[in-house]
Amino acid sequence: MDKNKNRFIDAKEIMELTGLSKSAAYKLIQQLNEELAQKGYMYVRGRVIYPYFYERFFGKDGDRDASI
Repeated sequence: MDKNKNRFIDAKEIMELTGLSKSAAYKLIQQLNEELAQKGYMYVRGRVIYPYFYERFFGKDGDRDASI
């Protein structure tokens, strides 16, 4: 998924990747965006940057870098 490396992911894509319901996907996005805000980063409501989502949901992977 290199094309997703530097882009935002939305609830629909999170639902496809994780099997979460729509409301659960939006809650996850909200939680991740709150974490980013606490770190001083800007965010887009209803979306989250893909690398950060990947790291927080699936854990670190050698060829993925979500250091924010």
